[in-house]
This record gives sequence, C-alpha cells and structure tokens, in this order.
Amino acid sequence: MSLDSILDAKTLLFILGMLMSIALAGRFNKSCLRLVWETSLPVGLLGLLIGVISMLAALADPSGIAPAAAVALMALLYVGTVRLLLSDAHDQPLSVDSSPGIKLASTAGVAAMLGWVMVSLVPGSPDVFWFPQALMLMIAGCILLLLAGRYFSSIPSNGWARKILGLAWLGYLAGLISALPQLDAPQLLGPSLAFALLSLLYGILGTVLGLVWVPDRMADADGSLPLGPLFAASVMVAVVSMMTLLIVVVN
Repeated sequence: MSLDSILDAKTLLFILGMLMSIALAGRFNKSCLRLVWETSLPVGLLGLLIGVISMLAALADPSGIAPAAAVALMALLYVGTVRLLLSDAHDQPLSVDSSPGIKLASTAGVAAMLGWVMVSLVPGSPDVFWFPQALMLMIAGCILLLLAGRYFSSIPSNGWARKILGLAWLGYLAGLISALPQLDAPQLLGPSLAFALLSLLYGILGTVLGLVWVPDRMADADGSLPLGPLFAASVMVAVVSMMTLLIVVVN
C-alpha cells in the first residue's frame, strides 16, 4: 500500500479546516483540545454524509463518484487519527471561554469549510444539501424540547447533544418510512432518502455548533457526550443500510 492511496488533499483540507475552526472557539488554548477531540468524530461523519449524498447526486455523471467516495471514506480515516492522537484530552474540562465574536468567527469558519466542500463535490447543484422540511423538523423539535424543559424546571437542562441527535434519528426514520411506499418506483425515492440523510447531517452539524457555543448544555449531567465510536458506528450502519436498500431496489 502506497502513501498516496491514503492521501486526499481535499478531504485533509476539509478536516483540518473544520477542526481548526472549532479550535478557534477555544482560542487554540490547551482547553480546546477536549472540544476538538469530542467533535472530531462528528466532523468525520459530516464528511461521510456529504460524500454519500454527493455520490448519489453524481449517479448521472460517474466522474463525480470517485471524489465524493474519497471524502466519505478518507474523512473517517483522518478524524480517527486525530481522535487517537488526542485521546488523553478526554480528561480535560469541556469549556469554551471565549467571546461571542470569537465563537461567531469559529462558526463562520465551519460554515465556510462546509460550503467549500459541498460546492467542490457538486458544483452544478449544491442545493442537494438543502432540504427545508428536514431543517424545520430539527428547529421545531428543539423549540418543543426547550419549552418542555422550561415547563418541568426553570433551570436550563443539560444533554442537548443527545436531544438534537435524537431528533436527527427521528428524521432519518421518518425518511425511511416515507420511502417504503415508493419501493416499486425507485425514481421517486430521492426526496425520502434525502430527508433521511440530511436529517442526520443537520443534527450532527447542530451538535457541533452547539458544542462551540454552549458546551456545558450539550453535555449530559455527568459531563459525558454521546459522540463516541458507538454513535459513529450507528451512523455508518444507517448509511450502509440505506445504500444497500437503494442498490437492491434499483437492481
């Protein structure tokens, strides 16, 4: 195996740009290492989902499949390496003590890297990553959870990472369920599958941005976050299952 086979400049730039933007929220201090460690797998999963969605969008133009597949697979390889190198940062406190301006700059960096990789993979139609219904589901769900939490207690609740990801999984399941009636007409599966995948993408992105702005509220009461290997494996299984379903139906 040659070194060139595991190097992809676009994916490496995307991962490093994302993680550096997130580290900016901690002003590149030692305290930001825990934040980078926690967000590394979600960032890799964002790369996976962006790559898979780009592959599906490129089915009519096979030349775009290979770059999209590289981002999907290499992103996981690179963030796995980062997570391993920073594994001792797990003992650091999860805190982001910076001004709103710095957090805004961090958010802008994340948005810029996402926009760049999306446009570079699907130059003709980057709107494949835009699904208003899925986004509205996430926003409405968060508002309902916030209202319910305020009803039961006047103290702001923790565990928002788990709640946002729970909404993302609900969106994924809703998309799969809505796809079932169209199994005999594969050409109609697109919107349902897009809803499912983009619900996951929006939920993971929302979790990453939440960790930049309010990390203490995103973590559970004991300070833990549901962003480890088990979560990553569940997302990969969901993506592989959907791709398998699509291949079986089309063939």
